Amino acid sequence: IDLDLIVTALDIYSFEMDSVNKDHKKMFKKSIVYNKNKKNKKNKDDKSIDFKLDSIPDNCHSLWFRINAFSGDSLKDVDKATFNIYSHDEDSSSDDDEQDESVSPKDEDKDLENKNILYSYDIGMGFDFGAMLLGILYRNEKDGEWLWTIVEEKNLYSNLIINNLSLIYDDKTIAQRPNDKLIRYELKNCGEEYIIDQNIEKLSVGLGWDLSSPYDSDEEEQREKLNGKGKKQKVGGFDIDIDVDGSIMVFSKVEVEENEKGVEEDNCEQIDIVNNNNGFYKTYVQYMKTEDFGQQRLDKQKKQKKNKGDNDNNIGDNSDEDSELGVLDNKEPEEDDEDMVYDEELFDIHINKMNGDNNDIGSLCILINIFNDNNMQNKGKTNNITNCYIRLLDTNNDRKELCRYTINNINDDKKTVALVLGHINKLENGCWALMTNSVPLKGNSKVDYEDYAKQIVLGKYSSKNLANKKS
Repeated sequence: IDLDLIVTALDIYSFEMDSVNKDHKKMFKKSIVYNKNKKNKKNKDDKSIDFKLDSIPDNCHSLWFRINAFSGDSLKDVDKATFNIYSHDEDSSSDDDEQDESVSPKDEDKDLENKNILYSYDIGMGFDFGAMLLGILYRNEKDGEWLWTIVEEKNLYSNLIINNLSLIYDDKTIAQRPNDKLIRYELKNCGEEYIIDQNIEKLSVGLGWDLSSPYDSDEEEQREKLNGKGKKQKVGGFDIDIDVDGSIMVFSKVEVEENEKGVEEDNCEQIDIVNNNNGFYKTYVQYMKTEDFGQQRLDKQKKQKKNKGDNDNNIGDNSDEDSELGVLDNKEPEEDDEDMVYDEELFDIHINKMNGDNNDIGSLCILINIFNDNNMQNKGKTNNITNCYIRLLDTNNDRKELCRYTINNINDDKKTVALVLGHINKLENGCWALMTNSVPLKGNSKVDYEDYAKQIVLGKYSSKNLANKKS
């Protein structure tokens, strides 16, 4: 059985820093070194790892000790195992990546004499799992001293740390860990958070919306009619298209300031806005034009009509070919699923630059502006926005979709003038996170869309802000 001992270091935010194992024998500049021991009468350890605890970086908070069986092996064939923790004399620690095989037996015995067993226990074996978390060495928050705790959990190797983070880290730290970038998430609620993996360097933000189409009304009304001059009359369509635009507003970092009443409160300032009229903010945010959108929308409407007809002719068919746009599951997408996504607006965000540069960016607010036709006699001639979505994509990974948030029926009264779909802000642990929003700005609100977006970022906006303007 091919077994290995792995030690993984996590920082104060529970993020993985590095690991040592048989293939990667040192970390933290040889503060932790993996050694392959020669077994003899005095030394019965198969694997050992040396630690210089005083040299381990201060931001390393915990060290996780795991056993892993490679090549699909199981630990059920291991009769017994022993785990030992030794103390070394100061001059006995090795500075080499691996112990020198030319060391004489006499020197080996002398080295063993310098080892004092601090802790030893037998590990229960014989279970049908391929990996085990032995225990955790972690810093005491009060005095910084290292403490040891036994765990002995048997599980999949990849689950051993994530399942036991609560033993060492508080709920807030765990809650701010990034979402798994290999899984697509469907965000369903206002105020829901998606935390972006810290290894993603470039992020794309896609915005989309559906407008009421000619195929939404009764099919009888869609039949061609002739006017008095014998020409085709436009039936079921709209003379006036509602105008919807997407933007990303850039806000500064939140600071505490005194308001006009002398009360301290959080505040931030708008730095810039990026949209189809202002294509970028420095090198951080860029508006990406989507090509051939008009044809894409027409093709999608035709596909919706075709699917509607197919379903009418196949009553009882459980086919989900015409699944609503924006509804996701956590399954791997089919090859043609991506063809169903037509982003109206697309923006690229350089996360690595925002992290690496000394800049003033505190948050990015993603919103759409809706320009309704205020002429009452044209209300019946104007179409409407039926639903909208925001989605995040890993740009450098073939724009793989990370998450999506969809909102329906946001403008039934045709009074919505703006909607923040979400804002991206930086957490204490350095990760960026999307916070969703579904509270719109109505035409009778006391604030304009810029103040509305700012209040969303500051967490001050709610449905109570929808009061009518003072007359």
